[in-house]
Amino acid sequence: YCFYVQSYEAGGGNESRSNLVCEIADIVQPLEDFTLTRVNINADQEVELNWVWDPMSSIDFFSIEPTLVGPGLTTEAGPFPADIPLAFSNEYAEGGLDMQSGRYQYRILATDACDSMFVSTMGYSIYLGGNARAEGVYRLQWTPLALDGATVSSYELYRVLDGQTELLVETNPSLLAHKDLLDGNIQGIGQACYYVVGIGELTLPGGT
Repeated sequence: YCFYVQSYEAGGGNESRSNLVCEIADIVQPLEDFTLTRVNINADQEVELNWVWDPMSSIDFFSIEPTLVGPGLTTEAGPFPADIPLAFSNEYAEGGLDMQSGRYQYRILATDACDSMFVSTMGYSIYLGGNARAEGVYRLQWTPLALDGATVSSYELYRVLDGQTELLVETNPSLLAHKDLLDGNIQGIGQACYYVVGIGELTLPGGT
């Protein structure tokens, strides 16, 4: 970019122009399509986040901001330096939260080369709870899959017992509970653990 000043004489025809000053401008493209695409809790009780953003933008740092739904307790992990060059699809795992305490809301904060801040779409972890209703009867209920721009198609409830994983039921999007019947008379039966997988389709801002 080059600049100069042009002056004109009031009421006359004289004009004067300054010297020319040129600078190389570093154009920073604003961040677009900043979308959280997945919130997952792995077997180690770590939260795994996936997101996409425009790889042509000039992001320097990002932070992860989880908020415990209900009490509204917010913590922040980061800032972390962004990988250069930026990738379209990204992931992050965090193990410092008590996932048994409830459902968490997540968003990602990004700062570009001009110190402008951008905020991703929201995403929520699925929280599974349960209690024994009678001998060998366990009622399980879970919170819905919630990602901005996502449409849920089904849920899959799994049971892990004595090292074996079994799909118990696949439910429609409106059914968020299930009763599991365990025969307490079976010798050697161990502790039953459960987890839920939410299945859906996410539409990105660009339509993909």
